[in-house]
Amino acid sequence: MKTITSSKPVEEVMGYLEKCCKVYIIGCGTCATMCHTGGKSEVLGMKKKLEGSGKKVTGWMIVPTACDELTKYALDEEAERIKEADCVLAMTCAVGVQTISLHMKDSKPVYPALNTMFIACLLAWRTARGTSPRCVCSVAVACSGGRRPSARWSAAPRAC
Repeated sequence: MKTITSSKPVEEVMGYLEKCCKVYIIGCGTCATMCHTGGKSEVLGMKKKLEGSGKKVTGWMIVPTACDELTKYALDEEAERIKEADCVLAMTCAVGVQTISLHMKDSKPVYPALNTMFIACLLAWRTARGTSPRCVCSVAVACSGGRRPSARWSAAPRAC
């Protein structure tokens, strides 16, 4: 999956975190890192901003790919630090936010720090030998400021 993200204004992020004293930050090591919106340096920058505003950051991590099902294992490893927090700030695309929310052990809010501008995914099904593609469908989901997603199929879905 490839996404294009942009950082939300700090004021908007702080508005989400208004009632949270303790925050855990999660960044993404794939698309958000490539967009310079949610990699290690951006997460550490956000940590500094939050601490400067009086928030306690209970921990942070960069998951290899936030939208991947393996995210649940990273969340398990950091469960104690996440449990200490009032909320999680996800510096990931919208799919990463959803994946994190889905796999959280505790019921706590997961707030987005990024706007998802574009999501693209190329899916290919191959023969048993894995040599020639039988069906290739591409899906592009474009989001308007991370608020109202609309899906467009570049080719009508068809049976393979």
